Amino acid sequence: MKKKTLTALTTSIIIALYNLAVYATNFTGIVENKDTKAVVTDLITKIKTPIQIIAVGLAVILVMLRGVILAAINDEKRQAEVAKALGRTIIGLILVFFAASIVGFVVNAIGQ
Repeated sequence: MKKKTLTALTTSIIIALYNLAVYATNFTGIVENKDTKAVVTDLITKIKTPIQIIAVGLAVILVMLRGVILAAINDEKRQAEVAKALGRTIIGLILVFFAASIVGFVVNAIGQ
């Protein structure tokens, strides 16, 4: 794949993920007739959701791209580098899920 095509594809996917995250976040009605715990819970949840969408989307895109690159490379040294980067990307994706779970746990603990 040519570098310009890859750049255009990546840019369009990032813009699509950004738009999805923006429309997923609606800050209206957060403080109307609610106590402090409910306001904090709603605010954290509404901030966490678009960040999680973008992080997971980018990680999945990176996994797919690195997998394609790994399959296309013939040089063993370069394959090892890409495989190592792919492993780091998968670890990052797992960390995003754990971070989202931890934030959800903390938000639920605050809300009680």
